[in-house]
Amino acid sequence: MKLMVVGASRGLGRAFVEGLGSPGDTVIGVSRRRPDGLRLPVGVELA
Repeated sequence: MKLMVVGASRGLGRAFVEGLGSPGDTVIGVSRRRPDGLRLPVGVELA
């Protein structure tokens, strides 16, 4: 599944990016700046 999260660098958006994906999913994070140190589950791709 592909997921798009707006506001992915901080707060609730960051929590969604780090916690919503399952192995094989692609998470698309949209933010004004590139976030540092995202912790994605194993098998989740960040686009």
